[in-house]
Amino acid sequence: MVLRLGSAADGRGTAFAIVKVPDLRDFFLMHETVFSNEPEAFVPTGSETNLMAFRFLPKLTETSLVNLALASGVLGSALQIDDTSQVLVPATGQSIYSFSFQPHQSVQASLTHNRGQVEIDALFFSKRNGTECLFLVEAKTGGGRWSLAKHKLVYPLLALRGEIPRTIPIVPVYMHVERTHSEYRFHVAECELEVPAETLPVLCDLRAVSNRTLVLPSFSECN
Repeated sequence: MVLRLGSAADGRGTAFAIVKVPDLRDFFLMHETVFSNEPEAFVPTGSETNLMAFRFLPKLTETSLVNLALASGVLGSALQIDDTSQVLVPATGQSIYSFSFQPHQSVQASLTHNRGQVEIDALFFSKRNGTECLFLVEAKTGGGRWSLAKHKLVYPLLALRGEIPRTIPIVPVYMHVERTHSEYRFHVAECELEVPAETLPVLCDLRAVSNRTLVLPSFSECN
């Protein structure tokens, strides 16, 4: 597995590490195992007014699909937030971060991501079980059998963990969206990774702990 590690030590170019492990799949969230639940029809809980703008775009970007999932209540329902009718406004962006981690349990080396760019697809606060949580979403689109490299979620998680009080839970979420002529299928997997205060987190220990597939009617007939 090749991992990008931010700026090179001499300040010129980008650093990379090559990590060899017995099973390369340890570095990926594989769709066939992560998204195991049967699809469920979903009736939007959000306001129809909030959904109208999505009807006029022939193709939605990954950012727009995150916004649609929030505006319709899909993400709120899949993640079991306390109030699925509330309007959730995500933040998105990219910045420069440094952090260290262990790539795999079988590899004892410590790797440092040094002042490298990390992109965040969507970030929003909401209460779940009465606790304010920060939800970190990585969104992808497309059909077929796919996977997500774990560092796509772990890098933003470690970047944010260094900026946010440890009393605030950070919930990493992988959302994969498929669109047909008649529907959107939102595959939503909630993940977890232990980020100890005293020892290094292990990148490959990221795992999905729950998943739902919610089906929303497409707006194609209005395009």
